Amino acid sequence: MLKVGGRLTYSTCSFNPIENEAVVQSVLEHFKGKIHLVDIKPEVSKDLKYRPGLTSWAVYHKSKGKYNPAEWYKSYDEVPELRQGVCQQTMFHDVYTK
Repeated sequence: MLKVGGRLTYSTCSFNPIENEAVVQSVLEHFKGKIHLVDIKPEVSKDLKYRPGLTSWAVYHKSKGKYNPAEWYKSYDEVPELRQGVCQQTMFHDVYTK
């Protein structure tokens, strides 16, 4: 729905990379070659404070009782099969760098 040469802005109020960087990575992968990131630094106020996005992060899965403890996963390859429905591939940075 974006016209050629148009801009799409994605903004959240979250510090969670699954809601930020992972979403952007997923969209870039899905529309590979049709869209790209644009550095808007020259267009914004010099007083705007920001920092580059994360390039890696871990995904947390909360505990489901004493036999299923909470865990952090750094890679989708670490996720046990029974948690792959909750911890999806698109949540991880490594699926885009393979």
